[in-house]
Amino acid sequence: GLAAFYAAKRITPEGIEKLRSITNLQEFYFAKQDVENLRKMDDQFHDTIYELTGSAVLYDTLLPLHKKTQRFRKISIQDTARVPKSVGEHHAIFEAIAAGNAELAEELMNKHITNAKKSMIARLKDHG
Repeated sequence: GLAAFYAAKRITPEGIEKLRSITNLQEFYFAKQDVENLRKMDDQFHDTIYELTGSAVLYDTLLPLHKKTQRFRKISIQDTARVPKSVGEHHAIFEAIAAGNAELAEELMNKHITNAKKSMIARLKDHG
């Protein structure tokens, strides 16, 4: 959430375009049901937000943590009930960041993380 907050506070026109492109590609791959490219766009979406914070501390902390959860995120992306929600959440987060609405971006990201966590835990319980 903090990364989305600072990304919204420090967003540039170039940052908006980069994040818009990733969000659009994610929606394209969702429509094509291309799970592998969806996962890649998910990685790029979050990594770009870390970059857009302008904070080396946040970037250096969150990027390795994000990489360590890759296995679990891959499981979540394979959940056909979760994927459309995640794509929608990413779009809403992008809109808040692009608008410079830091509080909303943080709130939406925190909800996104909570929803993803719940999905991952449920999938692990069901499938080990």
